[in-house]
Amino acid sequence: MTSSPALSAPVGIEFRILGPLEVIVDGKHIALGSAKMRTFLASLLLWSMQTVTLDRLSRSVWPEAPLSAAANLRTYAYTLRMRLDRALPGLGARWRRYGAATGCRSRAGGSTCTTSIR
Repeated sequence: MTSSPALSAPVGIEFRILGPLEVIVDGKHIALGSAKMRTFLASLLLWSMQTVTLDRLSRSVWPEAPLSAAANLRTYAYTLRMRLDRALPGLGARWRRYGAATGCRSRAGGSTCTTSIR
């Protein structure tokens, strides 16, 4: 399996959380979508390197989580990966899912972001 030539050089990814939430990949602003998706991402960034229960993550996005909360959170993660991939082909694959079924964890560092909706 060969890597994308675009990813052979270090990737600059910035998550700006003071003021309006922004994601910038190699100088390109990424459209983040709905307020709930931005809240989802902000929660992952604030709790980076921690496993966050699905309940806690849901409470950060909704005052009263809908029955579809888990599916919605998975959709937000998928959409963010696709938007990162559009900014730089192959980058979305670096924001990958892993693990069981109880929470979420993100790691933002270097050129890798990892998130899991469990």
